[in-house]
Amino acid sequence: MPLVQLTAPPGVITDITDYQAQMRYTNADKVRFFQGYAEKIGGWTKRFSSAQLNGVCRKIFPHRDTDGNKFIFMGTSTHFFVEYGGQVYDITPFRTDPISLTNPYTTGGAGTNVVTVTHSNHGLANTDPGSRVVIQSAVTFDGVTIAAQEYIATYVNANQYTIVASSGTATSGSQTGGGSITLRYLTNNGPDDGLTGYGFGAGLWGTSSWGTARSSSSVVLSPRVWSMDAFGEDIVASVGGGEDTIYYFDVSAFITAPTTYRGTTLAYYVTNTLSGDASQIPTKVGQVLVSTPDRHLVIFGANPQGSTTYDRMTIRFSDQESLSTWNAQITNTAGEQRLGTGTNIEAVEKRSRSNICLDRCRRIFYAVYWSTFYILILCARRNIWYYI
Repeated sequence: MPLVQLTAPPGVITDITDYQAQMRYTNADKVRFFQGYAEKIGGWTKRFSSAQLNGVCRKIFPHRDTDGNKFIFMGTSTHFFVEYGGQVYDITPFRTDPISLTNPYTTGGAGTNVVTVTHSNHGLANTDPGSRVVIQSAVTFDGVTIAAQEYIATYVNANQYTIVASSGTATSGSQTGGGSITLRYLTNNGPDDGLTGYGFGAGLWGTSSWGTARSSSSVVLSPRVWSMDAFGEDIVASVGGGEDTIYYFDVSAFITAPTTYRGTTLAYYVTNTLSGDASQIPTKVGQVLVSTPDRHLVIFGANPQGSTTYDRMTIRFSDQESLSTWNAQITNTAGEQRLGTGTNIEAVEKRSRSNICLDRCRRIFYAVYWSTFYILILCARRNIWYYI
C-alpha cells in the first residue's frame, strides 16, 4: 500500500471538536506558521531586571517623538520610568514647585544619623517604603552632612518626617538648624496591591460604633495605576483617584539631559516653560486621556470648575490644543460634564470613542464621542455603557 502524505493547513482552530477539525490543528503552544508550515517561536525573554524597576508596574505606554525616537514609559507603585536607547531612567515627577525652608533640621541623639525635617503640611503620604524628597541645598551641622540629593522620607506626622543623613553622625544631638534650604517632593508612593478599607465610615450607616474601625468591610482601595497619553510628542499622566493633579513630561527636555530630567506638574510646566497662566488647571484628577484627532486634554474624575473638591463623576476637558484653558467660555471648547449614573469611574478605554466603566459592582458603562463631546448610555440593564 503506497504512503500518502498528510499535510495540515496552517492555523489553529479551537471552536470545534477534534473530529470536526479533521486535518486541522486544534491546539498549539508557542507555535507560529511560516510559509504554511508550523514552527516554534522563541518564547519570552525578560526585558527588565528587578534592579532596574522599583515598585509594581501596572501601566506601560510605548511612544515615539517627532524625530522617530522610541520610548517605553512605565508607571509603577513608587516610580515613573522610561526606557530610551536601551537604558532605563527614573523620571518620577516632582509633586511640588521648589519650596524654601529655614532651619528645618533637628538631629537625633548623639551618634545617630537620623534627621527630623519640620515642614508644616508637607503632603507626604504615610507609605512603606517612604516617598521621596529631593533636597537641593547641601548643609553640614552638628556633625551630620545633608548633601544635595534624593532622600527617602519616613512619615512622622503631617508636619514632620525623618531622613538619613548622607554622612556623619550627630555630635551633640537634638540640635536644630540648617539655615535656608530648598527642596522638592516627588510624587507620593501608592499601594502595591488592592487593599480592604476597615476605617471608620466603611460600610453602611450604623454598622458599628462611632469613630471605630470595622471588623469586616466590602470597601476596596485600589492599587496605584497610572494613566498616561501622548499630547503631541510629550506625555501627560496621572496617578488617579483624585490624589493629585496632572503631570507633564517634556520629551525634548528629557533627551537633552536623560540622567537628571524629571517630570513636573502640568501647572509648573505651563507657568515656567510656556510662561502661561496655570490657574484654571484642575488640581485633583482621576484618569487622563487626549482625544483624537481634535486634541482636547480630558480628565475622568476632577474637581469641578470653581470647586476644590474632587468629584469622581465629573469629566472635564480643556480647550482644543490647549494645556491651560479649562474654564468653559463661549469663545472656547473647554467644558465639563457630570455623569448622572454611577458613583465612580473605574476605567477608561480609548478608541474612536472612549468607553467608560463605572462601579466595579454594578458594571455601568458610558462611551465618549470626541467629535461632539456628548455622552450616551449604551443600555439600561445591569451593564450600562455611556458614550462621550
